[in-house]
Amino acid sequence: MNTKKILTIAIFLFLFLPVITWAASFSYTPMEQIPGFATDGNFYNYIAAVYKFGIWGVGVSALLMITIGGYMYISSAANVASVDKSKAVITDAIIGLILALISYLLLYEINPNLVRLDSGTVATIATQPVPITTPTTPTGAPVTDSKCSSMNDAINNNSSGVDPKTLKAIIDGGEGCNKSLSTDGYGSCGYSQALPAIRTACGIPGDATTSCLAIQNDPQLDANCAAWLIKSNNSRCPMTDIQQVASCYNSGKPNNCAKTTDNYCTRVLNSYASL
Repeated sequence: MNTKKILTIAIFLFLFLPVITWAASFSYTPMEQIPGFATDGNFYNYIAAVYKFGIWGVGVSALLMITIGGYMYISSAANVASVDKSKAVITDAIIGLILALISYLLLYEINPNLVRLDSGTVATIATQPVPITTPTTPTGAPVTDSKCSSMNDAINNNSSGVDPKTLKAIIDGGEGCNKSLSTDGYGSCGYSQALPAIRTACGIPGDATTSCLAIQNDPQLDANCAAWLIKSNNSRCPMTDIQQVASCYNSGKPNNCAKTTDNYCTRVLNSYASL
């Protein structure tokens, strides 16, 4: 396997499959199972299994090629041509691993949800819907201000117990109190501007279009979804730290305000301070 082939495989595995997985939200009946990974009728699960199998395959293939190269080197009997060939095999395998690692790290830096396929991230939460119908008592004083007042009741009664002031700062200050479909191309909509995968994760059924219409027409469902996401990020971005809440809500990871959209954290902080 030469360097170009390794690079092509690395880019495909670590770029295109996560993006496809992130967008997938429909049912699919696989004709064949992915070895070592059980999949159901969810297309996302099937693509996720392909992705994970590919990662596993890259590691095993690299190890195998390094082993073969080592054997060729040992058995070369000081033959210069054989030594060079064995070194080339080992070098290509190591380059493949490095390229795969760099691809992963680059995507993680752009957005960790592009490469995370485990529980708690945008990439996988779509396969693990979390009911949000059981009401809890929100902490903090209710919001009553006139900004985005149509969402006040829904915010004050959110089902995850998120401080209404925090939730209001996200919905109004961060997301601009705009329930329209976003123009960013990712399908976020509603006052929460939740992505399709988030909407599925917080218990809203249907495809991206259906779930978008659902939250656009139901303020309580919309507020509950935003509150669910804030609460689900609590371990990494504590709800007691409004700046961290904003960082995770917009970028998917903590301590990342410098790379959020249009000074997102600053807008949320200013909104929070005005409430």
